[in-house]
Amino acid sequence: FNFMDKKMIYLINLIAEMAKKIEIPQTYSNKFRASNNEYLSPTEKIRIDDLVDHYVTAGLVGRDEILPILRNGQFAITEFEPDIIGGQFPYQAIDLLQLSAGIPMITTTGKEIPTIKQLEAKYSRMIAAAINNTFERQCAQAYLKGTYIDKMGEELEVGVKNDTPLSWNSKTKVADELLKLMVGYNTKHGVWPSVEVGETIFNLLKNEANDTRQNINGVRFFFSENPYIEIGGKRIDLLVNAKDSKGATIETKDLMIFNTPSNLGIGYGCLSYGIVATNESKLVRAKLIAGETRVDETSGSKGLWGKSAPMPIILSTKKYIRYKVTIS
Repeated sequence: FNFMDKKMIYLINLIAEMAKKIEIPQTYSNKFRASNNEYLSPTEKIRIDDLVDHYVTAGLVGRDEILPILRNGQFAITEFEPDIIGGQFPYQAIDLLQLSAGIPMITTTGKEIPTIKQLEAKYSRMIAAAINNTFERQCAQAYLKGTYIDKMGEELEVGVKNDTPLSWNSKTKVADELLKLMVGYNTKHGVWPSVEVGETIFNLLKNEANDTRQNINGVRFFFSENPYIEIGGKRIDLLVNAKDSKGATIETKDLMIFNTPSNLGIGYGCLSYGIVATNESKLVRAKLIAGETRVDETSGSKGLWGKSAPMPIILSTKKYIRYKVTIS
């Protein structure tokens, strides 16, 4: 923050605060954020060797475990520049009229909020929504498809692309099969996996929980905002549908994912901005930067801008398993 003025720092914090209040789905991006495994590149591009070294040094994965990011599934790349998400948000005409009038808003508690503060809050929320909506889709695609689609339409492999097929029939004891797979994961990796299942498998488990004659595994169903099931004390979460980078629905009803929360990471590219007063360009290591746009001499418009350059990644493909279940 050495190069940033107080207004930029204020707007960055405001956008971060507004991000907590927006109501767009953030199911998959929250998985990546919750890991707290972040890498901030010293340049606009992320060098793959530096990324690998960062996570190996942190003790999160071994060098032979971390995913090599691939282009088109064939050629390894040495560096990658994450897309900038965000943009400029000029104030609307009605906002400029309110700003020139300078009429404050009075809250129910009697607190006075100046017009400029109202506008900054409104447009910070818009920036937060734009960034988080795009990032949610990136994370869903990385988690459920193992890929990252850049602005040129090029596909990079940042996770597990292929599903592992499983075939069950109507007589299969689903809880038994799940427990067997979970024990196998624990034996191999020394930790119990987090388990998420699609709607089809979730309902089969729920039915087993309701059948007291068949429920020898102690399956219990918990209905809440985020429904889940327990098998032998191990939590099984419901896997929900999502949108990919192009807005197409990713179906999850027949999927089942074994992973560990610490196996997710985010790489951030450096962000640049200009200082008009000194005619300088600055590059900063940050997850997000923001500021005010200059007043346009012709139209008189101004506004806010904000941007980020994140890239979600599955750190170890060995610890992430995505099953596709077929029930005959």
